[in-house]
Amino acid sequence: MDNSGNNNTNMQFISPEAAVREANLKPGMVVADFGCGSGHITILMAQQVGGASKGEGKVYAVDVMEQPLEFVRSQATSEMLTNIETVRANLEVVGSTKIPDASVDLVMCSNVLFQSSEKQKILEEAKRVTKPGGRLVIIDWVPAKALFSGMGNFILSPEEAEKIAVSLGYTKERAFGGGTHHFGIVFKL
Repeated sequence: MDNSGNNNTNMQFISPEAAVREANLKPGMVVADFGCGSGHITILMAQQVGGASKGEGKVYAVDVMEQPLEFVRSQATSEMLTNIETVRANLEVVGSTKIPDASVDLVMCSNVLFQSSEKQKILEEAKRVTKPGGRLVIIDWVPAKALFSGMGNFILSPEEAEKIAVSLGYTKERAFGGGTHHFGIVFKL
């Protein structure tokens, strides 16, 4: 236990800042945050790629539920970010995002795949929207480190994530540390 009384000092999760840093975004990029949730990563990516009002980058914030998308819209307004487009879609259905084919420089899948038995379909949608030469970032739970009961049903190993991505035409660029409970892999199309 540390001096603050917190006994969780050995539990390190990847921060949104670290996830975005690993994505290596540049101004002007078009990116998609699959399973954006509360939008922490979305907001940081929007700041990195630049405002649409300047003819610069754009972020698609995609989630299956409306409530997180409302939160993202509210956060974008408070941050004065005009380059975020929220998209309600079921990522397990290829084409449901209605993001144009081959239009995205990078797809971020952070803590998404463990929630679905249709991982292949989610990554097929990522491939559909990714430009040739574009990248895919997968951040997900290390199977042995899942904290919540019931998570084990759909959790995949880094090797399984790589196998699916490679079968779709991606090549692995590099792995990165996702904290003590997550793995991270960057792929290129």
